[in-house]
Amino acid sequence: MNKIHRLELYTSTSRGRDTYGYTIVGLKNEGKRWRTCGGGYDMRGTVLADYFSDCFGEKLKKLVSDNSESLEPCNYAVKGYQKIANYYGLTVTPGGLVQLDGGCGINCIENIIRACGFGLEYSCDKKGNLQTYYLQSENE
Repeated sequence: MNKIHRLELYTSTSRGRDTYGYTIVGLKNEGKRWRTCGGGYDMRGTVLADYFSDCFGEKLKKLVSDNSESLEPCNYAVKGYQKIANYYGLTVTPGGLVQLDGGCGINCIENIIRACGFGLEYSCDKKGNLQTYYLQSENE
């Protein structure tokens, strides 16, 4: 049975003491929220990556295991991190944890989500700003 997850993106401005005026981008799904604050990186990609890592971590692990022959070392100062060349933004830690770095760009995260077997569509407002993602999996 197909399940569709409706992910609402929103933006606001921080009123915190140390972050006053910073942009906030958030994502809402089924009463839970993911958000990021600041700028200088792809904030929408970050909240989408955080959501997908939290809710579908097992799908990311399966993607890594299915592509284990393509794992290659990262050029990090700390040794043991690995990546899959075709999935920019996906990293495997020395402990085996799969991480997504949404700051690399929302298109990279969309590519990883589709590789995990999900359909991904979105709607925009009248100005062309992304507002809602619809994530669909046939395996749930």
